[in-house]
Amino acid sequence: MQKERALAILAVFAMLLAFGCAQAGNDGFQASPAPVVQNMTNSPVGNNTSTPQMLPNVSNGSCVANACEEAPIGGTNGSAQVVAPRMEMLSACKSDGWQTGTTYYLEKDIVFEKASGKAYCLEADAGGITIDCRGHSIKQDAAGSAWTGVFLANSTGWEIVNCTFEGFPTGIDAFGDSQGGLAIAGNRFSKCCNAMDIKNSANAIVENNTIAGCGLGGIVGGEPVSHGIRGYQLRASSISNNRVEATGDGIIIEHSSNSTVARNTVKGCMAGIKLYCGDGNTVSKNIVEGMRFGCINSAPKTAWCENEGNAIEGNEEKSCRQA
Repeated sequence: MQKERALAILAVFAMLLAFGCAQAGNDGFQASPAPVVQNMTNSPVGNNTSTPQMLPNVSNGSCVANACEEAPIGGTNGSAQVVAPRMEMLSACKSDGWQTGTTYYLEKDIVFEKASGKAYCLEADAGGITIDCRGHSIKQDAAGSAWTGVFLANSTGWEIVNCTFEGFPTGIDAFGDSQGGLAIAGNRFSKCCNAMDIKNSANAIVENNTIAGCGLGGIVGGEPVSHGIRGYQLRASSISNNRVEATGDGIIIEHSSNSTVARNTVKGCMAGIKLYCGDGNTVSKNIVEGMRFGCINSAPKTAWCENEGNAIEGNEEKSCRQA
């Protein structure tokens, strides 16, 4: 009897000990929540709105001089640490000192001033950068001396989202993103010659942008000299869900391969979609309406231009004069 009573007491003690350990685990280390981007419109990144969005809320971060440095989240009891992304505020044009892995948020509209003597408002000297304008504008002053709003040369992994570009000859000029990662999403372009030039890029994504009134170059030699989106030597890239109105050429794809132009709306331009000297590209499910020089033009094969293996299908074409 005494032996059975002793075993019962030990069993109760073991249960109490296990309960205490469980409580200690629950009341001890608790990881802080991951950073959450909050905005006034509850719209996702790459979905431009006219209302500037609120800044992200970062737990366990250290914010000094308008910059949130990387900070560990959680403890070190054998579990991997999670690092909060670095964030920095941007309130003026910038041409150097970019930090790879940083998201730069515009805190106000940026106006490029002729007195700066530069050709670009934002110019890359590092890769792996995100520019989130939160609905703010990047534009020229009345003097108008800049060539480009954002110029990216051989810079991989740039993302430009939620910006409004106004008054530049070219809004975004991106060149040499051979390793991929370029994303241009949810932006607006107006009062320009060309909205975007994207050259020699792999796996680029251009989506959900709105372009209106970017036809200031006029017509030379019977051809428009301005455009909404131009892709040159793209590889495995996507141009989708964009809206282009009242510009020169809507969308141009040249010397590109295995890329997709899909679900775009092009209206009231000089020409709709042009496909030159490429192979394995797909142009599908676009709406093209009210063109002067044709809806969708694909150049014939020549000695210097293959233009083979492209698929043009399922597009809606209305009121387009033939080229």
